[in-house]
Amino acid sequence: MSNNNASKGSLATPSISDSPIVADSQATNEKWLAQQLSESGITNPVLVKQFKPHKAGFTVTGVDITGKTNSNSWQLRLREVGKDGAKYKTRRRKEGETGCIYDALLLRGRLKDFISLAGKLKPLFASEEQWNNCLTKDLWKVVNSQDHLPIVITEGGKKAACGLENGYLTISIPGREMWHKPQTLELVTSLADFCSEGRPVYIALDSDFQINPDVKESIRRLAKALDERGCDVKICVWKYTKKTKGMDDFIVNGGNFDEVIRLALTIAEWEKQFPEPEQKKESPAKKGKSEEEGNGDPTPVEFARQLAEEYRNKWRFHNEWKVWLEWSGKYWQIIPEEKVGDAIHFLSESWISTDRYVTMCQKSLTRNLREWEWQRQTLEATAFRNGVVNLREMTIKPHDPENYNTSMIDRDWWQPEGEVIADPIEALKTYCPNIYEAWNYAMVGDERKILKLMAVCNGVITWRLSKLHKFIHLTGRPGTGKGTFSRILSALIGEENTKASKLGKLGEDYQLAHFMDSQLVVLPDEEATHCDSAMANLKSLTGGDTVSYRQIYGEVASSPFHGTLLVISNGALFKKPQKALERRLCLVEFDSPIVNRTPLAEELMMREISQLTYCVLSMPPQRVDDLIKGVGQFAIADFKAKEWELLCEESSVAAFVEDKVVPVPGDGVIKQGELYHKYVIYCEENGLKPMATNRFGNKLTEMCEFLGWEVKSVKKMSGKTFFGIDYRGDCSHVNVPLPSETLLSDEKSSTVVSSSSSSYSHNHDGQIDHISRI
Repeated sequence: MSNNNASKGSLATPSISDSPIVADSQATNEKWLAQQLSESGITNPVLVKQFKPHKAGFTVTGVDITGKTNSNSWQLRLREVGKDGAKYKTRRRKEGETGCIYDALLLRGRLKDFISLAGKLKPLFASEEQWNNCLTKDLWKVVNSQDHLPIVITEGGKKAACGLENGYLTISIPGREMWHKPQTLELVTSLADFCSEGRPVYIALDSDFQINPDVKESIRRLAKALDERGCDVKICVWKYTKKTKGMDDFIVNGGNFDEVIRLALTIAEWEKQFPEPEQKKESPAKKGKSEEEGNGDPTPVEFARQLAEEYRNKWRFHNEWKVWLEWSGKYWQIIPEEKVGDAIHFLSESWISTDRYVTMCQKSLTRNLREWEWQRQTLEATAFRNGVVNLREMTIKPHDPENYNTSMIDRDWWQPEGEVIADPIEALKTYCPNIYEAWNYAMVGDERKILKLMAVCNGVITWRLSKLHKFIHLTGRPGTGKGTFSRILSALIGEENTKASKLGKLGEDYQLAHFMDSQLVVLPDEEATHCDSAMANLKSLTGGDTVSYRQIYGEVASSPFHGTLLVISNGALFKKPQKALERRLCLVEFDSPIVNRTPLAEELMMREISQLTYCVLSMPPQRVDDLIKGVGQFAIADFKAKEWELLCEESSVAAFVEDKVVPVPGDGVIKQGELYHKYVIYCEENGLKPMATNRFGNKLTEMCEFLGWEVKSVKKMSGKTFFGIDYRGDCSHVNVPLPSETLLSDEKSSTVVSSSSSSYSHNHDGQIDHISRI
């Protein structure tokens, strides 16, 4: 888009009264504006009145982050495309004016003005009171104060209005390359205000990037810039046609933009879909005639095209995995490429004389049936033997190849008859009494911990953990039920969807190829002795990144891992701190040894797998996410205490903080140099390896923040000073509890013990006998 304004002067919004156009022409422009808004599905009067007729088309002006008019966001939509091909103009630079003169468009309004938007955002607010307070405030003030609210970036004022009307916080840039200021990659002001670290940002520029390299490059540059700011960037993709080029066109023509948002791609996922340009094919005249040409039989290319039309719902080539898939009638299963070649041979053997025809046909068929990016299985549907269950409606539908599911749970879906039990704990007690009894014992009667076990089961079945960038770590003493729980997870999805490996082997390409298509990968009995390549791949596997690997006798493939990693250990997992992985940890501690164990106990639990599947899939998705993340009321201090214990095993700085640092809010002051000296002495006394001085300060701050201590560091000429902590000496702060003691006391004060655990506490020995007996 050009940033030359078609109007005279330098004001943002030229007045219609200045126009020499006659009244009937003005009326025509007003009619054209109304038609344009109608075509984009814009009917909300709050939005409609912000678009003004203009002698050259129509204009729209937005607001800034405070709700005041932002003249830099003024856009003129031309009725006739300019000589430079531009549809939009931004305002002209005033005489002597410097700096950027354009900005992103924020349309004016309040939350209560947009019913659909309000309905989608309400669940994202912490409380009803906070929600009610925000309803009447300026929309963008609210967005600025809530950095977890997702925003959508598009191009053009009509698309922004359409997005708001349909329930999306949509910001418009005036042109696909006008997200940054001139001669720099610094974001324009309004984008910079909102695109902060952690903010979910969806890029929804026109879908013609699939055929237009310039648009594709613009999206890539914008996505990279947002990613560098720490945003959670996703790119929206929908099928391109002339009628669905823009997001407003797509929505108005019946497209499901909720689904587009749900299936939005990470940068790595999005970049994978663009193939390398094919080599220019040599003409048949140059090559000479093939042995099959001229006798009425189809050429390899023609026969491949016929097969593609006939077998599209039976065969697909998975480009990420570099394998052929066949629709079994219930799911897409991997088949050897020889099976496709054999089928071509048997179908064409009546007219071919050599295998060269089969090879050429199979190559062409691969191009016809290639899926550049396999669609992720939806979190809202799970395939069973008797059909696909819609988890939102709890209804079952026939299997469909367009679900793209590459696995199936090989048992029938079970659902109870009669009145539904809404409480998941009560449902577990009713339908899975043996599992409930065992878990109640293992989790010492804490219902929040039992719910977390149920949430983990849900996450494995629905592929949810990879979406949350989480992996499971089961830890605790031997004989406490970790192995039994891992076998329950495997039984929930079926052994055919489970693979076993070792954490140390994650650095091996062939080992990755062994399980990349699996729903659950179990890494048992792990210890903190792993190579750097294994740790790097673990980060990629759990972070949604594309991972390259090589299949034995096969091509190099690359794809994200969508399954769940389950790591089991008795102690610390890493031989040195891994901050990125610690953020992705979903830790569950088993610490109640079971005496008199018998195989019958596990056998009885396995008989309840179908009922357990129903119980865990009935849980609300948001509750499952909160339990897996351990946030809000589902933050379990006992598990955090265990995380701290493992950190102290992995990190000498954590161990030092545990034994020698105390929180002193407001009064504590100590220089980093002094504290580092004491830390080195501590490490020497305890046989630990000290961290380098230039990394010590940041790691100390990180450990304090994990414990929830309010610590601030100030750098001066004399060195860095910490405020809010002090050193625990032989005579000072001796009565301050250790961090581990504080975490455990938090758990005791917050744990809600179930009524069944009360009976357990009265009859401890009997309960153990019962557990060992079932």
